[in-house]
Amino acid sequence: MKQIQARIAAITPVTKDLMTSLLTPDEPLSLITHTDFWANNLLFRENECVILDWQMVGTHRILAFTFLKFLTYNYEFSFR
Repeated sequence: MKQIQARIAAITPVTKDLMTSLLTPDEPLSLITHTDFWANNLLFRENECVILDWQMVGTHRILAFTFLKFLTYNYEFSFR
């Protein structure tokens, strides 16, 4: 685990550039992601449902997005 932490610490200074390059869509395999999708961002009216809060929407590479979410959800909060 310490080796993994050291490797992640080594890329920390370039994390923003790395994430930007990983999340740049490659056509045609890209998807639109909301990233803050939960019940309070939905507006229901009769037979309609509208998605609200579009500030965190982006297009992402499917595999890179899944991998980054995996890393985010599977490490202790203090390590993230």
